[in-house]
Amino acid sequence: WRPALYGVGTWSAIRGQVDPAYNSLWVSEGVDTSLLAVFDGHYLYSNTWNPPADLQATQQKFAGLVEAARHATGAGKLWVATVMPGYNDVKIRPGYGFATDREGGAYYARSWQAAITSHPNWIVITSFNEWPEGTYIEPSQAYGDLYLGLTAGWSSQFKAGGGTAALPAPVEAPDSPTAFVQTQLLNLRAGPSVDHALMGQVPAGAALPIVGRTPGGDWWQVESDQGVVWVFGELVRASGPLDDVPEVETTPAPLGSANAGEDEPDADAATEGNHPAVEDDTAVDAARAAAPGGFTLTIGDETYTIHSVRSTAP
Repeated sequence: WRPALYGVGTWSAIRGQVDPAYNSLWVSEGVDTSLLAVFDGHYLYSNTWNPPADLQATQQKFAGLVEAARHATGAGKLWVATVMPGYNDVKIRPGYGFATDREGGAYYARSWQAAITSHPNWIVITSFNEWPEGTYIEPSQAYGDLYLGLTAGWSSQFKAGGGTAALPAPVEAPDSPTAFVQTQLLNLRAGPSVDHALMGQVPAGAALPIVGRTPGGDWWQVESDQGVVWVFGELVRASGPLDDVPEVETTPAPLGSANAGEDEPDADAATEGNHPAVEDDTAVDAARAAAPGGFTLTIGDETYTIHSVRSTAP
């Protein structure tokens, strides 16, 4: 839940210690698909939003992002589509909750149709018994076993051949050093740190010729439409004859050069840089400190204690 609390680098380190042999399937959740650089699949816990989103368009959008990650990484990535019968949390969130009518089962049917036509590997149902948010399909006084019957019919249709996406053939290594973008939007920097100016962004799946590297290899110098720029190594898949890439001497960024003139911090600052991308939000830090238990995680020379965090925010 809420895997975006941590960045790609932190999750990579976590998986390296918890599941180093990749014996388990890791599926990320949420609207940020950059974690597919580490995780094996992606899904949305909820796609019944306020204001409403087109179910068909939403499923196709995220199916496409997972497909882009497949091609960028050359690895099989699971698209896990979500179906929901409706939504109603107004009783537990007075003043800001919302309701999406079940329409006597018609909304559930449209949700299944949209999921199946996105050609998923799996389909998940939100939910069996989440009564407070009104997404339950288990038998009830209000609906009897209507939703169990609908589930049986639609799941049979899916399992009979509806929608499984074939895994791609292995991607051949390019003839020249190339960085394949593995995050939804990758920042292009004037230099190899988040202190350097933001020069532009490129989408997932973009291929950028590599022309240089930092001595530690954590940043790549690449060619782009914005000229020669730098990208953070953990957010791309570098392929090709990388031993041919020269090290480039760099200078520190001028003071205040990053995002000059912008009032907001860099959206990707938590997932790029020379340190683990650990969430530094004050409220989250306080919640972690108050949370009992946890486990330690060593990343480089630093040791962190990871606590479970529970949020009441919507």
